[in-house]
Amino acid sequence: YSLLDGAIRPGDLAELLVRNGMKGCAVTDHGSLFGAIEFHDALVERDLLPMIGMEAYLSPVPIAAREDGGRKPGYNHLTLLAMNDEGYRNLCRLSSIGYLEGYYYKPRIDREILSKYCGGLAIGSACLQGEVAQQILAGNEKAARDTVGFYHDIVGRDRYFIELMDHGLPEEKTVLPGLARLAEEPA
Repeated sequence: YSLLDGAIRPGDLAELLVRNGMKGCAVTDHGSLFGAIEFHDALVERDLLPMIGMEAYLSPVPIAAREDGGRKPGYNHLTLLAMNDEGYRNLCRLSSIGYLEGYYYKPRIDREILSKYCGGLAIGSACLQGEVAQQILAGNEKAARDTVGFYHDIVGRDRYFIELMDHGLPEEKTVLPGLARLAEEPA
């Protein structure tokens, strides 16, 4: 359901999970929960644990801001996973706010809105387009450390995760050591 970014059908995914002895899986559509129900039903039907999430578009400025000097606005990816019913309700709220109030090229949310609706959520640093990864790529580990601190403050260290992804991209060779250092730092 993430347009041009995902191709597997939920039923086919569930069958693949069963064949490979997996117990569950997460869905994180970009900016939405469009695939959540079909994904949930396909996994539950096969006695698998569905984890519902969203790869949010996080605006660096309040979502009401629309001035960009004619350029596409910046935003970062952020992984949000529902841990319980409260988290699922908050994912629904965040997705709705992104479309109804924050839509500008993408359905965006900002830190203030996330802080208000972070209950029941686990948060991941996301891919190369994540806030922390982009700060490391820019050579600003202090900003990356401050960003990690912000997420620790709103959801706690036990609900914020540094994501490490290695797809063989050159940028990842720069980012991965910095992400690993941040993940190892004490609270």
